[in-house]
Amino acid sequence: MQFFTIFSTLLLTASALPAPHKGEHPPTYTIPGSDIPTVPSGHPTKFTPYLFRFPRPSDGSAIVNTEEILTSLQPHGFNRSHLHHKFSATMNGFAADMSEHCVKILKAMLPASGVIIEPIVTYKVQAPLATPQLADSKRFIAENRVKNPRQAPAPGITSLQTQTNAPWGLQRISQKKMISIGSNASPDKVKEPIFSYTFDETAGEGVDIYVIDTGVNVDHVSFGGRAKRVFTAESLKQDPLDGEEDHAGHGTHCAGTTGSRGFGVAKKARIHAIKVMGRKGSGSSSDIVAGIDFMLDSHRKRSKEADFKGSVASLSFGLDADESDPNSRSSSPILERAIMKANLEGIHVVIAAGNQGIDACRVSPSFLSNAIYNGTNLNYAAHAITVGATDIYDNRADFSNYGPCITTYAPGQDILSTYIGGTEATESLSGTSMAAPHVAGLVAYYLGQDQSLRTDIVAMKKKIMNTSWKGLLHNIKDSADSKILAFNGV
Repeated sequence: MQFFTIFSTLLLTASALPAPHKGEHPPTYTIPGSDIPTVPSGHPTKFTPYLFRFPRPSDGSAIVNTEEILTSLQPHGFNRSHLHHKFSATMNGFAADMSEHCVKILKAMLPASGVIIEPIVTYKVQAPLATPQLADSKRFIAENRVKNPRQAPAPGITSLQTQTNAPWGLQRISQKKMISIGSNASPDKVKEPIFSYTFDETAGEGVDIYVIDTGVNVDHVSFGGRAKRVFTAESLKQDPLDGEEDHAGHGTHCAGTTGSRGFGVAKKARIHAIKVMGRKGSGSSSDIVAGIDFMLDSHRKRSKEADFKGSVASLSFGLDADESDPNSRSSSPILERAIMKANLEGIHVVIAAGNQGIDACRVSPSFLSNAIYNGTNLNYAAHAITVGATDIYDNRADFSNYGPCITTYAPGQDILSTYIGGTEATESLSGTSMAAPHVAGLVAYYLGQDQSLRTDIVAMKKKIMNTSWKGLLHNIKDSADSKILAFNGV
């Protein structure tokens, strides 16, 4: 079952990334009311959802004041109830339903390059959602036994522990050899918690993992109170059938792999649930940007606190490329810009590669791991981490995207983790959505060991790649592929 999230968009225009946030407060932009066109007779009836971004002026002039823009549009038919979000951390802009007349007025208020406009689009998870299973509570208790202390095989490791009832993915990232389950083993054996996971006892303690997804079942016993709901898109809050809880299961499953006690890589990390997708596994691009905006603001505040150990973003969504056109490449510039703004400010961003079985460089946002920001349009810093999926036999999963944009591979087929339907619910799912949380958890795990990596996105990516196993994978289609498998260094 493949759970990489998919959506598509129309690109109208794009611009270069902004300079890193430095806390400056430039003067606001004053709207030239005398140049605003007159309102047409009759009221517009068709409203289209858009994302609006105001680029930072390259000539040093005053920035656009979003509130003044919205106020000036009201006499021309804009209603405040049509406003979805205002963005301030990742960009200066907003999302709203707007008539074409108001769009023309907005453009007339500003210089020719003063606004970037992109339609809001809806995306969905790729496969039907699974039915939750209720399991014995013992399954969720990480029965760790402390090994005799030995010389640390990697910098930062203190004392090793072993979980004896782990999912196969955790065992695979903590050993070099391929897991042997026997040629006559039942296909369901891989879905059982019968494997062993060896890990450093620091286990990502105190690191902040932001799971931007369908929400998280924070009451699950395997989170032990470390998972919190921190943001829910307003459109989902207002839906009586959705609200703040995870009704899809996808986000809970991903969160469980990053940091739950029974199924997670970083068992002591803090999990922050950012809900931008609803019960049907669908949502808007504006809600995703709003979630990223919240995350960046939270990261800025946390980075000033004494107990801050680093921020990790787990992103298991993306845009499908057109498979009928081998030269097609998906792109959502405003969303990509928000992701890279967060990354450039020190949030370690981990992205699922996608489930189309094609070159990951054709898919947004997974291509962000391999593009270089040189100050021109549609170029980004190559510090995001993109993750492909493998099965228990060290094959690239047939559904997994591949190619030079893959930073590393990780277990992503038949992955057991936390789910919805109860405080002890589990489910086994497949997809690059399941692989990326292994590496997001691994980033948190390394942050718990080495505080020099807190906001060093370049050094962290190098560590992930240098620590991964080389030359073990099969079914790799592209000679330029990284061909490496994530490893926790024990």
